[in-house]
Amino acid sequence: MSSKYTYAATRVKVLEQKLLSETQMEMLLSAKSIPETIKVLQSTYLAPFLASQNQIDVTTALDNNILNAKQLLVSIVPDPEILDILWVKYDYHNLKVIIKGERGHIEDNQILELCFHGGIYQPEELLEHYHKNTLAQLSLFFDEAKSEAKKTSCIFEIDIAMNIFYFKHIKSLAKKCKNTFAQDFVRLQIDLFNIKMALRSHSLGLFDYTKVFVEGGIFSDNDLKDKESIFLSLQKLGGKKIWKEAVQVFEENGSFASFEKIADNYLASFLKSKSNNVFSVAPIFSYFNAQKKNAQTIGTILSAKYSGMKEKELRTILRRVYT
Repeated sequence: MSSKYTYAATRVKVLEQKLLSETQMEMLLSAKSIPETIKVLQSTYLAPFLASQNQIDVTTALDNNILNAKQLLVSIVPDPEILDILWVKYDYHNLKVIIKGERGHIEDNQILELCFHGGIYQPEELLEHYHKNTLAQLSLFFDEAKSEAKKTSCIFEIDIAMNIFYFKHIKSLAKKCKNTFAQDFVRLQIDLFNIKMALRSHSLGLFDYTKVFVEGGIFSDNDLKDKESIFLSLQKLGGKKIWKEAVQVFEENGSFASFEKIADNYLASFLKSKSNNVFSVAPIFSYFNAQKKNAQTIGTILSAKYSGMKEKELRTILRRVYT
C-alpha cells in the first residue's frame, strides 16, 4: 500500500474541519440583515479573503478561496496532474461561456468576467487559443468540443456537446494517471450523466440519448433504453431507497430537480466513503468537493438575503438543493 498521499490526505482532513460548521450555518440562515450575514462570514474560514462588507467582495472571496485551495492541493499532492480531473471542469465551463458569448456577440472583456479561474488554463489563455483556432495545442478534446458546439442550433445543445467532451476528457485523464480511485470517480460521473441524459431523452423527446451516450461507465446504452431500465439501473447505484424520492417526483410532475440533488449527494457520499483512506487521493478530491459545496451554499444564502427572501423559504430551498 503506497503512502505517497498520506501527508496531503491527513492535512486536508484537518482543513476540512475548518469549513462551515452547523453552528455557523445556523447563524448565516438566521441573520436578519446583509451586514449581519457578512459579520458571520467574517468569523468563518472565509475571513482572510473578505476585504469589505458588500456582495462583490463575498463573491470575490469565494473565488479566491477556491483558487487558494487549488494552489494548496497542487503544492502538497505528489502527482498534481491527477488533480486536472478536478480543474478541467472549469475549463469546459469557460469554453462554454466563450462559445455562447461569441454567439451572443458579447465583448471579450464581458466574456472573461463570466469565466472561472480554477481551470487548468487561465480564461484569457483559453480565449486567445479559441480566437486563433489553436485549442488543439491545449487539448484535442477542447478543439473537438468547440467544433461540435459550433454546429449546434440552440444553447441546450452547446451544453450537451461540452458535457460529452468533458467526460471523455476526464476519462482520458483518469486512464493516464492509472489511479483506481480516480477511475472509479470518473466512472460514476459518467454513469450519472448517461442516466440523466437518457431520462431527459425518453421524457422530452428532444434528442436521441444514444447520440450523447459516453462510454466508460458500468452501464451500456442498452441498459438505459427506456424509463423502466433506467430505474432498474439506478438501483445499482446505492440501492432503490435513495432514488425513491427522485423517481416519485419525476413520475408525478416530470421534474429533474430532485434527481439532480440526489445525484450530487450520491457523488458526495461516494467521496466521503472513500475519504478515510489516507493512502488514497480520495480525501483530496473529497476536500475540494466540500469546498465547492460550501461556496455554492454561501452564494445561495447571500443571493437570498439580497433579494429579501424569508428565512423559512431559504431553508426550504437549501434542503431541496443541497441536503
